[in-house]
Amino acid sequence: MGENDMIRELIQQLAGTFNVDVVTSFDCTVDSVNEDNFTCDVTAIGSNATTNVPEVRLASESNDGFKIIPKIGSTVTIIKTKRGVAYVSMFSDISKIIFMDGSLGGMVKVIPLVTKLNVLEAHVNAIKGVVSAIIAAGTSSPGTPVTNATLAAYFSAFNVTAIIPTERDDIENTLIQQGN
Repeated sequence: MGENDMIRELIQQLAGTFNVDVVTSFDCTVDSVNEDNFTCDVTAIGSNATTNVPEVRLASESNDGFKIIPKIGSTVTIIKTKRGVAYVSMFSDISKIIFMDGSLGGMVKVIPLVTKLNVLEAHVNAIKGVVSAIIAAGTSSPGTPVTNATLAAYFSAFNVTAIIPTERDDIENTLIQQGN
């Protein structure tokens, strides 16, 4: 390091500006997204700005963590450092959110899931009620044989309706993915 560099560094240290980066913030339109690299290409908007900013970071690193993917055409706020590093700090519209590696699929939609669980619970409780009635009848008169007619009488009160099998799409929000 030369003498001039040392003097500059000492002055910056005294001024509190040594290794301090200056940032600017501006709004942009998302032109494209590269999900593999967690970057997007944007164009600055406002006044007469037409500056293209390529490879703006969507995450601090391209690894498993928390990633927000903006919709193409949406507005994002970009922070750009004096050193030339640009990253998205705010989003107007999101395409998807990924937690960790996304390998576990989308997040559960709670309301449809609870609705389906309530239907199953109602059916199980109705069956348990019928079985309890049969047990009580058998206990009160153990000498009386249980016949098909007897069973049919107990189960006739049970509304036998098909339970619709749950499809993944019924309860999965694919816009928010989670993983290990």
